[in-house]
Amino acid sequence: MMKKERLGRTRDLSISGLFVLCQAPPSVGTAVDLEVRLPSMGGDKTQRLRLEGTGKVIRVSGPKEPTGFAATSAFVLHEVEN
Repeated sequence: MMKKERLGRTRDLSISGLFVLCQAPPSVGTAVDLEVRLPSMGGDKTQRLRLEGTGKVIRVSGPKEPTGFAATSAFVLHEVEN
C-alpha cells in the first residue's frame, strides 16, 4: 500500500474526530494518520500543542460543499517544545 501525505485545514474538531478542508480528500473507509497543530493559547506564545491520532474517513464532502472529509480518531495531546 502506498502512503500519501497531504496538507489541509481543520474546519471542525472534537475529541473524537474532525473535518479537514483539502483539495483531494481520501475515499470513505480509508485509514488516515492525523496531526493537528494548535495555535498557542493564553499569554504564553511559546507553548504549542499538537494532536495526533489514527482514524478512518467516514464522509467526503458533497458537490455543493467545500472539498474535504470527516474522519473519526482518538487523539493524543502533545506539547511541542520550542
